[in-house]
Amino acid sequence: MDRQAKVLLSLRRSGEALPSERYLLRFENTSGLTPAQRERVKDAARRAVPSPGVRVGTLRVGKEAVELDLFVGSIGELERAVPPLEAALGRLLHRIRADAPSAPQPIEAVVEEAKDLFNGERFWECHEVLEGVWQARGGKTSREPETLLLQGLILVAAAYVQQQKGAEERGLALLRKASRRLEAWQEALYHGLDVRDLRRQIGDVLEAGALSSIQLG
Repeated sequence: MDRQAKVLLSLRRSGEALPSERYLLRFENTSGLTPAQRERVKDAARRAVPSPGVRVGTLRVGKEAVELDLFVGSIGELERAVPPLEAALGRLLHRIRADAPSAPQPIEAVVEEAKDLFNGERFWECHEVLEGVWQARGGKTSREPETLLLQGLILVAAAYVQQQKGAEERGLALLRKASRRLEAWQEALYHGLDVRDLRRQIGDVLEAGALSSIQLG
């Protein structure tokens, strides 16, 4: 059992409040860190956290940034945690409250946001933005082409989340599943997103057997 797990167990036994607010933090990756170093980076982040009531969750390593889920009990704890995390990981680029509901947007705006997030290697955020729309259109219970397309896009983002977690084979499996979902959409475009080109890029990646970068156009 690691130090943070022991602290959380102690808090539970004492009846003290557990970290309840979830934030996504992205730090500049200027050291050339790779997903293969993810566990070492996560250990460094855990050592940097100054408060026993702060918990480091899932950590992902991209070319441009290291991102992690941070659970805190208050905004004050978050503010105190950022400087030592910057010292350990790099300059803070971006932070969001990850457990707050997002405001409804027109589908065109959602697709444009998803494209920007994906192309900026913010794959987890892309996944979350699209999932709300997919669920609103029936989610797993719907076999409509649009719903299957949205699920395919979510799976594409999830594939690259797995890559950032060092799980390349799992990512390729998700990308194969995504490819099958995307086939349900027969038109070239979806609210400005080039589905035909995306299918081509995915085909190239699957043929090569390695998760190289793709772009949403």
